[in-house]
Amino acid sequence: TTNNMLTQLDNKFTYFCKHILNQIIRSNQSETLIVTPSYFDFIRVRNELIRQEVDAVFISEYSRESEISRGRSRFFHGQKKVLLYSGRAHFFRRFKIRGASSIIFYSLPEYAHYYSEIVNFLNDKNSKASDACTCTVLFTKYEQMSLERIVGKQRALLMLNSKTNIFKFK
Repeated sequence: TTNNMLTQLDNKFTYFCKHILNQIIRSNQSETLIVTPSYFDFIRVRNELIRQEVDAVFISEYSRESEISRGRSRFFHGQKKVLLYSGRAHFFRRFKIRGASSIIFYSLPEYAHYYSEIVNFLNDKNSKASDACTCTVLFTKYEQMSLERIVGKQRALLMLNSKTNIFKFK
């Protein structure tokens, strides 16, 4: 939770590092796709992944074709455990990322339909394990409009006013 709009970005990054990234590192989690909406978030998360020595590949709107092809292949075949994907790269290229069993949205996507497009990447290589797939989305109360575009106004208000911070949709 954040009480100040000015500190929400730093609070979100701190939460991501302490709770999400720490769990990925401790559990040696693989097949994890991390999606950032902006290039600035992408750079911040990329630098932290490098600093923590996470076995990851990175795809942004500025990546060369060879980097993209190699990164997608390494992620799909399990040679790299984490793929950091920029929402802007999705805007320009609309890649189909295969091999993810866990998706983490660092923030809500810029366009609502990106959420369903990216969630549909889950476990494309092995549909038998679809029950084990997870999707985590980090959001703050200052992102209410973006949340409403994805889950609807009533659910967004319920989520923002709830005492719990975990929501499950089927």
